Amino acid sequence: MDNDRPHGLWERWILTIAMLLSAGCAGHSRTVRVFDPTTLSPLRNADFEEGRGGEEPLGWRFGARPSGAYATRTVAESCYWGKQCGIVESTTAGPLPADSVAFLHQIVDASGYRGKKFVFGAYVRANVSGPPNLARLLVRVHRDNGETSFFDNMGDRPITSKNWTRYEIAGRISSDARDIEVGMQIAGTGAA
Repeated sequence: MDNDRPHGLWERWILTIAMLLSAGCAGHSRTVRVFDPTTLSPLRNADFEEGRGGEEPLGWRFGARPSGAYATRTVAESCYWGKQCGIVESTTAGPLPADSVAFLHQIVDASGYRGKKFVFGAYVRANVSGPPNLARLLVRVHRDNGETSFFDNMGDRPITSKNWTRYEIAGRISSDARDIEVGMQIAGTGAA
């Protein structure tokens, strides 16, 4: 057993209280930290607990290029936390075009978060062979005029580890932000 991972409801409850207390103490810094997705996240179904295993994750959007080269679903085995987790995977073992990518994401209204710092984090493991096959988290903040005010897709630090590891993207939400797009991408073949 991995001793630094929460294993049950009590541990999740304690983690939630600790994060709420630390968020209250750090309120002057105006940082939004999403550690326990069941209580602190503006995302729908951030913990992938809604819906049935084997189906696309409820509340999440999925896109792929080329169409049909990737799939997403919830699974109940080998999850880091909780009863279910989400997976994005290529549907072919053969090589894909160089610009092949899949994106599992949500878009959140930014009006309540304008001017605040944020940390988007997730535990991820990837079954990829390394560049160009990789996974990464992504955050993009769109302004009211449609321009991007923040973008980080972990291009300089892709996810290639087969071990569950916490990854984070931190930044600030512009004062004229319209929405925040967050999620995970997979490029090439493999799964994450």
